Amino acid sequence: MTEKIVPPAGADFIGITSYKMSPDRPNCFVSTWYSTRLGEPKKLSSGIALGDTSNGFAGDFKIRYYEPSGDPLKDPRPYDLSIIRNGDVMDMRWSREGAVNLVGIGIELGDQLIASYWRPLPH
Repeated sequence: MTEKIVPPAGADFIGITSYKMSPDRPNCFVSTWYSTRLGEPKKLSSGIALGDTSNGFAGDFKIRYYEPSGDPLKDPRPYDLSIIRNGDVMDMRWSREGAVNLVGIGIELGDQLIASYWRPLPH
């Protein structure tokens, strides 16, 4: 029996992502992600981020995400992704036009950043 995962209090949905530095494109990393907003069937999606990777994953990036089918998201505009190193953890914010849409935390493991994210409910 499969139980439906319910987002924590204060979140509209939750997700997980893995970012990996691109071996053949400088200043680029790729994303594999899943969000509870996708529902069933559970399939992984992708994304591509561009920005200065001279400090690894810490920095400001433009990132485009795609549905499991490979099609752009319903709103195809890229997110502004801010990743700030905070000790061993990365604090993350995804925004559009200055409004924060998603928040998250991640840990860097070699050439990968593994993160959890959620969309906070309005107060």
